Amino acid sequence: MHLFYVCRDEADASFDDDIRGEIAACRSLGFGSLEERGHAYELYLSGSRDRLSAAYINGRVNGGVIDRMIFLCGPPAMMESLTRQFRDLGVPGDRIVFESYSLK
Repeated sequence: MHLFYVCRDEADASFDDDIRGEIAACRSLGFGSLEERGHAYELYLSGSRDRLSAAYINGRVNGGVIDRMIFLCGPPAMMESLTRQFRDLGVPGDRIVFESYSLK
């Protein structure tokens, strides 16, 4: 599993500490590091770089994303854009699952 938590800046990353706490708790229970188990977590700050793209994710995931399940949660425009990008990379539509999220 690769988790990309996308926020404009660190001030908006309200769950980053919780996620890192869960990672540390798993390690203390003897599960080893995320990397040792083939997993990764990345806080992606979009305010200081380009928007998150499927190409970026594909490059960060060992072996790429073509044969992986993709789970998206976020604003509708972001999910629509990423879904199109993943499809353009060749990810089958039945491997892309999304959950709508909106602050409105």
